Amino acid sequence: MAPPRPFHEPDLDWSQVGLRRTPQRTVVLGLVRSCFEHPTAEWIHQRARQVISDISLATVYRTLRLLKEKGLIYEFSGGASPSRYDGTLHAHEHVRCLCCGSVSDVDLPGIGDIRLQGAEGTGLG
Repeated sequence: MAPPRPFHEPDLDWSQVGLRRTPQRTVVLGLVRSCFEHPTAEWIHQRARQVISDISLATVYRTLRLLKEKGLIYEFSGGASPSRYDGTLHAHEHVRCLCCGSVSDVDLPGIGDIRLQGAEGTGLG
């Protein structure tokens, strides 16, 4: 996985999203948003321990779930691969390299329309 961009504390008014600012939440969100690729919880945990030495993997998972529920990050799964996390919040798709497994963002114009048509075509829309 590519190295993270330099870590910067997220520019976020935590109270506006109904959360208390904690060091764990700040570090986890900052790592997701600073990563060039889409990190796994384990990758986030390894990097978070460089900042908060006693942060547990369980805390990372709980924090990721909470950040996802608040709409601050996305979680996606690639089948048998572990979930990945994304701090890019605009509508986009992901592609995974079949050789190395890296995941990249792909901006597709009209992706919202395509999703709606797919949902309507299957009776799910």
